[in-house]
Amino acid sequence: MKQRKQFLNHLDDLTSTIFKMSHEVEVRIHQLIEQIEKRDEKALKDLAIEDIHVNDLEILINEKIVSIITLEAPVASDLRMLISYIKIAEDLERISDNVVNVANILAKHDIEHQEIKNKLVAMLKLCELMLIDVTSAMKTKDLPLVREIMTRDEDIDAIYLEITSSSIYEIDDRVLMSQVSLITKFIERIGDHIENIGEHLFFYLTGQQYQ
Repeated sequence: MKQRKQFLNHLDDLTSTIFKMSHEVEVRIHQLIEQIEKRDEKALKDLAIEDIHVNDLEILINEKIVSIITLEAPVASDLRMLISYIKIAEDLERISDNVVNVANILAKHDIEHQEIKNKLVAMLKLCELMLIDVTSAMKTKDLPLVREIMTRDEDIDAIYLEITSSSIYEIDDRVLMSQVSLITKFIERIGDHIENIGEHLFFYLTGQQYQ
């Protein structure tokens, strides 16, 4: 009984670290939204540098999971949770990487096209809300919310296609337009990774792959 209680305490500590990492990534997405609306080159460079904090959290999570698996021989349901957490941490780290990619471009290029800026902000706000909600679903084990969240990536994809295919958003500067296309792709990938987190959470809660 004492050993099981200690094991559950370790799981609670691990879960808290996952939530901390998710919150850190949420903050970084929000900061990126602010930088699109009001560009500050130094703040963008700082945003890129601070990615190290997310990387450190992923390493810490992996170390905790290895320790739990090695020392405490988790049962099947616990092992499913641990495997899901490894994958969730990996996707959170990749989201942060894409925040860095966008920040690095914005630090070098000033996008003055207001309609494009509005669409980029809309994409990121959808991503931000998806991540907030998927974290909430993780805390409450809310399976219907998980299912609903994973349909929202279609809205992000729709804006991505609108920016990259509509002449309304054309910019005369070919180099800048290519950078805008890269930014939209990086944000679209953020949405994909959040959808992945939903799939990992679905597997944790049900033991089945999301179809």
